[in-house]
Amino acid sequence: MVCCILLSLLIGSFLWIFKFIGNTKLQADQKPLEWRLFSVEPISLNSLEEKQFSVRARLKSFSYAANGLNIMLKTEHNCWVHLTVTILVFSSALLLQISVSDWRWLVLAISIVWIAEAINTALEYLCDVVSPDLNSGIKAAKDIAAGAVLISAICAASLGLLTFFPYIESSIQNFANADFFICKAFQKN
Repeated sequence: MVCCILLSLLIGSFLWIFKFIGNTKLQADQKPLEWRLFSVEPISLNSLEEKQFSVRARLKSFSYAANGLNIMLKTEHNCWVHLTVTILVFSSALLLQISVSDWRWLVLAISIVWIAEAINTALEYLCDVVSPDLNSGIKAAKDIAAGAVLISAICAASLGLLTFFPYIESSIQNFANADFFICKAFQKN
């Protein structure tokens, strides 16, 4: 917390000094968002439109989220792979009867992959709108976002293996130590 306070003071003082050194000539036409740094108009809460809470609006926001998931599942082939792996992981966890604490790890791992994929998909759609033509900067942004999904998938697979390993090892040992009726017939008393 102390680090956050110091960092915000440092950034705030830098912007304050930068503003008053005489560098107020920057205009919005130079860089798209620089006008925000040097705006002299403070934003007041009175100028913001107040929105009333409504259950209907909250339910509508869930329909927007469901629509986003639907778009993602229909258009992204990697989501089909994620969905298949998710179903396999849940089925295996039920079959192996894993503990509640291990379920937490699996849910976390699956969630991280799905969140990374959703952010990647949203970024790809946004990049396609901003720059429909080929652009090396947009390509780099898309590649980095895809790399984030890959990192999350590798970490989730590692977490899944670490979670499932004791259960699989126990199942193999139980299977190997099982007394089958055929084996009993050949055993000497």
